[in-house]
Amino acid sequence: MRVALLPTGKAELLGFPGAFNRLFPAHEFHTIAKIDDQKHPFDSFTSSPLPIQATSVPASLDKIIQKAASELVPGRTAAGPPIDLLIITEDLELANRHQPQTVVDAVRQAACNHIAGLNQRLADQVREAFRERASFHLLVPMLESWFFADPVGAFSLAGVPADRLPPRLVPDCDPEAFETGDPQFAKDTGDHCLAWRALPANKRNDKKIKPGWLKRGPQRVYHPKDYLSWLCRSGAKKNCTRYRETHEGKDALEGLNWHRALSTPVHCQYMRSLLADIEWTLNTGLNVQNGACAPLTDFSRRPVNHIFRNI
Repeated sequence: MRVALLPTGKAELLGFPGAFNRLFPAHEFHTIAKIDDQKHPFDSFTSSPLPIQATSVPASLDKIIQKAASELVPGRTAAGPPIDLLIITEDLELANRHQPQTVVDAVRQAACNHIAGLNQRLADQVREAFRERASFHLLVPMLESWFFADPVGAFSLAGVPADRLPPRLVPDCDPEAFETGDPQFAKDTGDHCLAWRALPANKRNDKKIKPGWLKRGPQRVYHPKDYLSWLCRSGAKKNCTRYRETHEGKDALEGLNWHRALSTPVHCQYMRSLLADIEWTLNTGLNVQNGACAPLTDFSRRPVNHIFRNI
């Protein structure tokens, strides 16, 4: 079967095909980019808090839904045969950590809005395609939490030096409820970031350069990408870290040990929902989903009025 993934992150865009092909080798996986150069993912729509019960949705989400519809329904803009399964993924992010239902509601609203703007024939085709061949899944709170579920394998691929392992999380921490228990990270002021501190003041505050954990303040302890970046810290780098989504993030994702990441039955429920959805469709019998799935995105608990396969 042909499975397409439409992510909003660079590591996912580059790493998903290899990661899923390794788990399901009999099937074809590819990702859908915003631009055909396969370097630019679709823009995230969760970096800011989403309003509750909004009738309008972010423009970036509209574009994701439009692209999903065009890929699923033949005769629109997609080239080649239609795909068998399309999965949209998005980070929940700290901004929406408290309201995953609101994010799911926004995706449902965007799909309804798109269908309502089509002529009757296309509307029927897209509605059926969404309900039967498309899913939406959350990465909670973001992709890097997955790597903390498999620190043995993923962290070496992500470039974390051996003398900085194991990572220090609060006791019994579910990576999807991420919280560090590392006091050095919590109080770090970037004094070791020599290359960054050598920059002019205006450059040091550039959001593309300033180390993520220094931008975050107290919220950094809940941010897996910030902690991973800090574990990969390097004073010789202008942004103070060796970690890059397009390289180390991609490598860690491609090499993720899924079974080890899901070895605690009550942890990583959103990740398990995603894999269970794929596994059920492909009928592989890998049983990677043994354990609890997140009810909000669990295919087996989808609402009667579901818009996508699982929500």
